[in-house]
Amino acid sequence: MLERRLPVMSSTRTTMVAGLAIVRNDQLLMVRQARASGMRWELPSGGQEFGETLEETAAREAAEETGLKASAGPLIATFTSYRPQQQAVVLGAIYRGELDEVDSQPTPQLSDGIVAAAFVDPYALPREELGALTIAVLRRWWSERDRELCAWHIELCRDVQGYRGVDSATTELRPIVL
Repeated sequence: MLERRLPVMSSTRTTMVAGLAIVRNDQLLMVRQARASGMRWELPSGGQEFGETLEETAAREAAEETGLKASAGPLIATFTSYRPQQQAVVLGAIYRGELDEVDSQPTPQLSDGIVAAAFVDPYALPREELGALTIAVLRRWWSERDRELCAWHIELCRDVQGYRGVDSATTELRPIVL
């Protein structure tokens, strides 16, 4: 068994989140959102509400953030995001999403700091504007998105230096690169 070099936290607050990866015409539905570290393009996602499954959370969050109704399909990846400075852990899942109305257009939820919602080529976006989880998903999934793949797990750690991922080959924390 591999020993992980992850932060030790004496007490934590754990939250559950889920998101959808919706592809249309080789473009990915993404939202541009204000974060403490700046503007980021990310997959539509958010926190689970009481009584929801993660699939329901992912669909609701996509609707809230983009105005598009969609359903969760196959699981793409699960993730753990360790946040030692906040004594928090975020557990989540990313699902392949399917639009209810194929030709519908996204509308950003401005009241939540989402300034854009659009189908985009994620590799055409500035690297520094992509969220760490989005980068981790794109690295492994985007080129293989049309194939049936087994879901995998992503581990991230956010500290004062930003997000880092756990390299499963070495079990060391490394900066996230696209």
